[in-house]
Amino acid sequence: MAAIVKPAGVRTFANRRVFWVPTLTEGAPTAAQINAGTSTELTQLLYADGTGRPGADVARVNAPRRVGSSTVEESFGVVTRNYGDLLYTEDPQAADSVAANKARTALVPWDEGYLVEFPGLSAEDGGASTAIVAGVKGRYYKAQLGPQIDDATGDGEGDEFAIRQPVSVKGDPVRFTLAV
Repeated sequence: MAAIVKPAGVRTFANRRVFWVPTLTEGAPTAAQINAGTSTELTQLLYADGTGRPGADVARVNAPRRVGSSTVEESFGVVTRNYGDLLYTEDPQAADSVAANKARTALVPWDEGYLVEFPGLSAEDGGASTAIVAGVKGRYYKAQLGPQIDDATGDGEGDEFAIRQPVSVKGDPVRFTLAV
């Protein structure tokens, strides 16, 4: 019998980079597409509390009971992929060009594109490059953006103005290794 293995975990806390990429090569995205001027890094614009996570609602269905059986078999039905809402920074009195409004200007309601995540990459690591390089593993979600909804981060003294924006996922997530 093989020895019991307990691998070290990889922390998720402040350890994910997120981009909005209007166009990419499905199945084989490139570093050039992620780093292009049309892409927007959302990592430090998204609020951790309030921004959803990728998920799925999975239906379970029962087969019809047979006359001679007291049990039924369960199987899976419809899978509805979701990403949750994005909650991001906004400075309502500042120009669109300021950093706090970068997501608001890039995430145009009803546009389709890709939410690209690089789990395990920190935006705070002092030795990390700001550019995403070939060989990095990630996943993307083809998505359509919903309307921008004026919001705030909570209901306390330290709250900040924000925009909430629903996301509609178009298909299954795709895991990839970034090409050159």
